[in-house]
Amino acid sequence: MRRRTKALSQERLGRMLAAQKIKPNQTKLAERGDMQAWRRAAAQQMADRIPIIAHQHRVRQAMPRLDLAEKDGLDRLRKLADGLMMALQAVDVEPSSLSLGDEADQQIRTLRSLQPLHAYANRILKALSFDRLNSLKSKQRIPTALFLDLFELYRQITGRTGLGGANGEGPLCRFTKECAALVDAELKCPDPGAFRKLMWENTQAKV
Repeated sequence: MRRRTKALSQERLGRMLAAQKIKPNQTKLAERGDMQAWRRAAAQQMADRIPIIAHQHRVRQAMPRLDLAEKDGLDRLRKLADGLMMALQAVDVEPSSLSLGDEADQQIRTLRSLQPLHAYANRILKALSFDRLNSLKSKQRIPTALFLDLFELYRQITGRTGLGGANGEGPLCRFTKECAALVDAELKCPDPGAFRKLMWENTQAKV
């Protein structure tokens, strides 16, 4: 049975930020004026973003046996999507203004009708996160992709990029653990030390 993301509310997320002592850097704090205003804005951003992250996580779970041998197929799909985007940009004008004739106008309209396909292909490719994770074992790829998505969310709302202390303890680990539970209650997060090592190996963030 497909698991659903737990119901999110700005109030609930704000309480989580406070309980886990998640704080912004000085730049983010100055943007909002005070801690309460920042916390409200951060909670709203989380409420908007976490369901999207959860959807991407479910897409990855639906393809748990994706093999590295299929990289060529994914690369071809990416090139097809990019080629389609270039074609769409090349005809980013009204067909009637080109005066190319009925056949050319129809071809342009056909290209435009493929825009949803291009958007869908890009969503799938992004959800798979194949390029940055293709060196991981299959069983590691799905949770690691989720942790990286949550790290990006943490970085966006706090302005911080640190991975925590040498033992992995810190706000990023606490934030990721709490948010991961909202996305997938059955997912087991690694202990802080293993989490920090995993994040260090898959990001270029500095402590």
